Amino acid sequence: MYDSRDDVPETHRFDLTRIFESRADWRAACDELESDIADFDTDRPLGEVLTEFESLSARDHRLRTYADLRANVQRGDDQRASDRTRAESLHGGLLALRDDVERRIRGADPDAHVPGRFERYVDDVHRRADHALHPDASDLLGALDDVLAAPTRVHSALVDGDFDSPTVDVAGESVTLTRSERSRIQQQGDRAVRE
Repeated sequence: MYDSRDDVPETHRFDLTRIFESRADWRAACDELESDIADFDTDRPLGEVLTEFESLSARDHRLRTYADLRANVQRGDDQRASDRTRAESLHGGLLALRDDVERRIRGADPDAHVPGRFERYVDDVHRRADHALHPDASDLLGALDDVLAAPTRVHSALVDGDFDSPTVDVAGESVTLTRSERSRIQQQGDRAVRE
């Protein structure tokens, strides 16, 4: 394990500029995706809906990848964590839009022409139609996405070191309780140490 990115050999580092040239470019792409999700219209030919949604999904994936990698490079950086949260929020908006797209698929003529690469997806949506949530329930879950993701965010904050690790006394020595130290201490044969 390396203490900082500077300690990692150059051959094992990734180059974020291959995804976005700068954070400003990433933010502009986020703004654009957010606007495109809000303006997305499912009331048009199904092939167009699917093609455009596929494009939005690819852009979303690229934004989340950049935010995740950037946050992983420097854990505990509030700005990077905030960017990751923004990317997750945009992804939640895309998932809500996916529900609208799938409603459009279920409402379309089953024999309507769609580009070949979407045929399996459309068939799958029709097969799952009996198990789909009512639109109101789906919208409610979409609105609660941020709340439902809270446990994941809390866990990430703990793992990423957003909180100061407690210290424990082990054989008269004060030890910071990191994940690796916790595992080592739990393997101690002395029950008093484990407690």
